[in-house]
Amino acid sequence: MQSVRHGEPEGLGRFTDRKELLRRACVITAEDVPRVAGILALGLYPQQFFPRFVIQAAAEPLQGAPAGARARNQAKITGPIPRMLDQAMEWARRTFDTFIVTEEDGSVHDRYAYLLVAFRELIANALIHRDLDAWSAGLAIEVRLRRDRLVIANPGGLYGINVERLGRDPVTSARNRQLVEICQHVYSTDTGARAVEALASGIPLVTEALREARLPPARYFDSGIRFTVMLGQQSQIPSPQSTSSATAIPGLSGRDQKIYDLLAGAPRRPRSSRPRPGCRPIPSAGVSVPSGSRGSSASMGDEAG
Repeated sequence: MQSVRHGEPEGLGRFTDRKELLRRACVITAEDVPRVAGILALGLYPQQFFPRFVIQAAAEPLQGAPAGARARNQAKITGPIPRMLDQAMEWARRTFDTFIVTEEDGSVHDRYAYLLVAFRELIANALIHRDLDAWSAGLAIEVRLRRDRLVIANPGGLYGINVERLGRDPVTSARNRQLVEICQHVYSTDTGARAVEALASGIPLVTEALREARLPPARYFDSGIRFTVMLGQQSQIPSPQSTSSATAIPGLSGRDQKIYDLLAGAPRRPRSSRPRPGCRPIPSAGVSVPSGSRGSSASMGDEAG
């Protein structure tokens, strides 16, 4: 709440009563029942009501792994959004390869195979922009570390923007606008880091960080029902502009590949970003949240549970 009062002293922060502020922020209803966005950002264990609001992360077995090995460092990442971000970063640190690199000035440093700053931005985007409608209730965010690339996929395609404009136009287009608004003021209780900034700076930051590190640019694929990002150690990842129906996109399922083939080369119209009226909860696939389920392991400047 301190973040709200400092950041919006004449807006949301002018409401001095704690419960009124939470109602105005669409964290709880007028009856003090937690809304979906409030649970995902601030709840103790949102997966009690949304079992697949998780990150499924795994790495491909290394060469020399036992016969039949299917994955390594598999993890199911749960909790409210700030804690999921922290856990995803912990997974990356223990899973990504590291290299000893000599800089131009002769200094020697350890470098991760993939930039942690880029990984965090992409995971944050996946968490707050994934589709939350009923059709996607059974789908998780997927993170797969292959031997030559890192793949991050979330349910739902781009919203209000297309791949061609992504990272080029300073546009903040939020499918889950209430969730984004709340997460702007939510901080990790472990690291003190803000969850998101909602300034449309995430993708440009990823682009610039990869360029400065002399790594291949990120590749983005929007199949309409899934948005996939690939980070590569090599430059063989095909770009959407050069991909035809004869080229398979790594990381896409057969159904998604067919959809992508149909859309490849055609002009893309972004889905409507028309704001939804009022402070309605994000669709919860029929989940009823009891009023006694409130609680928080994240913070809005101080305790928000």
